[in-house]
Amino acid sequence: MFFYLAKKVYEYGMYLVYNVLRVIVMYIAKWNVQQVGLVRDCEYNINGLKVVEYTYTHSETSSQVHKVCFVYTHQADLKHQMDYFLTNAERLLKNRTKFVNCSLVESGRYVLDCTQLIRRFVMYLEKCDFARVELDTVLGYIRNVHPELPESNFDLSVYACDDFFTERTISCGDERNRELWELFA
Repeated sequence: MFFYLAKKVYEYGMYLVYNVLRVIVMYIAKWNVQQVGLVRDCEYNINGLKVVEYTYTHSETSSQVHKVCFVYTHQADLKHQMDYFLTNAERLLKNRTKFVNCSLVESGRYVLDCTQLIRRFVMYLEKCDFARVELDTVLGYIRNVHPELPESNFDLSVYACDDFFTERTISCGDERNRELWELFA
């Protein structure tokens, strides 16, 4: 009986020590992540391209955190795009407000709100000579994030950020090979 009790006390003590150390490590890791800049989250392979997701902390004084995606084929392309983004971040992040809402719809029926997912491609919402992303790549990314999405030809319903919240419907089947900046211009 004594050994059983001693064993349980030892196990409970180890459990407490493990959890206290885990909390300390998590606190230190979170403190390190709150630095300004880009922190890599995950990567997807879509149509021969790599789509990498980053968390961007805007500045030291504010706690603005944005999810940003970069699309590349070679590591040098990614480095070039990241440098461009970091030098023009304030201007590029304003592109997030080009539209109020984006939804995938099928035959007029709402399927998925993809506003935040498309806003992650903020860098490609304006014309850029070295970085081109087509709607097909973005749809592939959405399918990777939401694998439960049915295989179908959707329409992208976009509400612009203007005085009238103008609605535009983009046929994903017909416009698949157009670049994002063309669709959201």
